[in-house]
Amino acid sequence: RGRVVDDFRETYYWIRDRTPHDSRVLAWWDYGYHINGIANRTSLADGNTWNHEHIALVGRCLLLPPGEAHRLIKHLADYVMIWTTRHAGRGVRPGDDLAKAPHIA
Repeated sequence: RGRVVDDFRETYYWIRDRTPHDSRVLAWWDYGYHINGIANRTSLADGNTWNHEHIALVGRCLLLPPGEAHRLIKHLADYVMIWTTRHAGRGVRPGDDLAKAPHIA
């Protein structure tokens, strides 16, 4: 039996409703338009980010060990959004940021 997973919308509404209006959100570019359009917050990358050095920096921030990543991110963004389905239960396909890591690298 199918089920509706509404996690994406809930996440963007959480950002919209619980963060300051001038917040900057670091996430992989896939989510950039949604962060901007649904959450009404600034995203550091989206599908129209053509600057390869900028995308590389975002990817590096997402793949570095947490302490090293924090030293960079604290100058760039107020929040970090990382998508995971690792604990969503059986039958959920891994399409999260960890599964994208080889492409981010």
